[in-house]
Formats: sequence, C-alpha cells, structure tokens
Amino acid sequence: MTEQLTLPQEDALALLRSATNISQARQNQDKAGLTLALDENLQLWTAIQTLVSREDHPMNAEAKTNLIKLA
Repeated sequence: MTEQLTLPQEDALALLRSATNISQARQNQDKAGLTLALDENLQLWTAIQTLVSREDHPMNAEAKTNLIKLA
C-alpha cells in the first residue's frame, strides 16, 4: 500500500532532497554536482517566491513575508 503525499509534504520533500544534494556534493567535493544542486535549489526558491507573492495565495501575510525574505 502506497500512501500519497500531500502537496505541503511534497514541497517539504523537495526542499529536503535539495539540501541533501547540496550537502552530498560539498562533502564529495563534486563541483559539477554542487552546481547542479544549487541550481535546483534556486529553482525551488524562485517557485516558492513566485507562488507566495500572488495576491490570491491563501497563506497568511506574515508567513508570506517570511518566505519571500528567505527566497
């Protein structure tokens, strides 16, 4: 039986994988892997910033502001 992840769980998993990929590339001194991992991380945070910047996004204003600052 496979349990399907919720959208917030999928988002959290994507951020966790990104952080793991960055960490592993740094640990292995893999410059190409680090570049790829950082690019993927940037894409994730750009998507987060784009989504929470929308006026119709249901997240509360304080959380939106905090995520935009992080991005």
